[in-house]
Amino acid sequence: MIIGFVKIESNKVITHCDTHILCNITSISSRRPLLGGSISFAGGIAGGGLAFIDLLYLHEVLVILCISGLIAYAGFQIGRLTLLSRDLRGSELADAIWGHHKDLQIKRHEIADAVVKSGGGDVS
Repeated sequence: MIIGFVKIESNKVITHCDTHILCNITSISSRRPLLGGSISFAGGIAGGGLAFIDLLYLHEVLVILCISGLIAYAGFQIGRLTLLSRDLRGSELADAIWGHHKDLQIKRHEIADAVVKSGGGDVS
C-alpha cells in the first residue's frame, strides 16, 4: 500500500502531488523514519506494564505486550520514499511518498531502473 500513487512513465515519475523528471533525480532512498520512535515508545509501554506486573492480571499484561508489539511492528512496516535532486534540496517535496516499506522498495528499484534507462546515470 502506498499513500497516494507513484507512476513511472518514459522520462518522468508522477506522484499524487508532483512530477519529477528522471534525468534530474540523483538519489532514491527508502527509509523507515518511524522505526526508532516506535520501538522506544513500545519499549516504554512494555516496561511500564512490566514494572507493575505483580499488580496486573495475566490478560492485562498480555494486552500491554500485544499493544507494544503492534506499535513496534507498525514502525517497522511504515516507510518513506525520498527522491533527491539539485532542484529538490531543502524542499519538502522530496519526502512526498509514504506507504508500506516493501512496496516502496519495489518502486525504488523501478524508478532507479527507469533513471538508468533514461540516461540519468547510476543511482544509489
